[in-house]
Amino acid sequence: MTIDEYIESCRILDEMADATAKSKRKAYAGDGDPLRNFRKQAAFEGKSEYQIIQTFMNKQLTSINNAIESDPFKPIDHSEGMQSRLVDVINYCRILHSKLMEDKLV
Repeated sequence: MTIDEYIESCRILDEMADATAKSKRKAYAGDGDPLRNFRKQAAFEGKSEYQIIQTFMNKQLTSINNAIESDPFKPIDHSEGMQSRLVDVINYCRILHSKLMEDKLV
């Protein structure tokens, strides 16, 4: 892989992550709080918002890990696809960062 190919790969993931975040933000938060879904789930389960974000992110990471364990040389996720899983992990990292910023921890 060349540097230009790497940059293009990152650009593609960034664009996909941005588009996914935009569409899901409206579905989960409407025009209000982008963390609303995590707050509601945390209250429902009696957990912290961080724990809910962690659970959602771990679900994606577990699927990625399972695909790699299944075929270490050509990992494929047969349900959502690896690219979709990676996009979700990126967005959960963004959500976690937003929560950390909100709590003035970063």
